[in-house]
Amino acid sequence: MSKKYKGKTCVYCCDAISTTGDHVFARQLFLKARRSDLPKVPACEACNQQKSELEHYVTAVLPFGGRHPDGAENLKNMVPKRLANNASLHASLRKGMGRLWIREKGLLVPTITVPLEWQKVEQWLVYLVKGLSGHHWKVLIGPNYTVKFLTLTSHGEVFVRQVLGRRAANRIRHDVGAGTIAYEAAQGVDNPKLSVWQFSIYGGMTLADDGTRPKQTGSKFGAIVGPNQLFDRAEIRAMWLRGEPTCS
Repeated sequence: MSKKYKGKTCVYCCDAISTTGDHVFARQLFLKARRSDLPKVPACEACNQQKSELEHYVTAVLPFGGRHPDGAENLKNMVPKRLANNASLHASLRKGMGRLWIREKGLLVPTITVPLEWQKVEQWLVYLVKGLSGHHWKVLIGPNYTVKFLTLTSHGEVFVRQVLGRRAANRIRHDVGAGTIAYEAAQGVDNPKLSVWQFSIYGGMTLADDGTRPKQTGSKFGAIVGPNQLFDRAEIRAMWLRGEPTCS
C-alpha cells in the first residue's frame, strides 16, 4: 500500500493513526466496470473493520431498492453471493418481505419491500460524510461534532435543496458509478466543519416506515453536520426531524 495513507490521522475517528487507505465508497457497491477513481482516505484498523462490517450489510440489502441503470445486474449477479455467505440475514429478509403502495407518476402502484435496519445504514452514512469531508475539504469531523441524518420526503428534498443553495465556502456535486451513488454538499462559510449533504443511493431507493402510509416515502438521505450543542437543543432536534433544519 502507498505510504500516502499511512501514519495520518484517521478521518473516521479523528484520533487513531491510520494504518491503511480506505475507499470511502466500498468497491462492492459497484459493478466491476464502475470501480475506478473511487475516493480514498487514511483510516485506522478499528474504523476500517467497523465500516467493513456495515458495508457487508448495505451491499447485501440496499440493492433490493436499486433504481439506477446497473440495478438489475447488481441484484441478479452480486447480491445472491453475499446472501449465501450470510444465512441469518437472508432468512431475516425473506421473513420480513412485504408489499407497499408507492406513488409513481401520480399513480399508486404496489411494490415488494424488504426490512431495513436503519441504524446500520445511518452509521454507514456517517462514515461516508466523514470520509468525503476529509477527501474533498481536508476537514476532520471530530467527537465535538454530530452528523445527523434523515430520510427525505418530497418536502424535505425541497428544503435541503434550498439550504444547499445558500452561500457556502465550498460546494461539491458528484455522480459515482453512473448513478450508483450521487451526492451534493455545501460547506459552512464561517466554520469549515459545518456542512449540509444530500445522498441518492442506487438511483433513489423508495424508503418508508411501513405500508400503511403511501405518502410517507422518501428516495434520498439528507444530513447536517454541526457542533454537538446544536443538536442538544430540543427545538433544533424537532425542526430537523420535521425536515426543517436550520443552517446559516
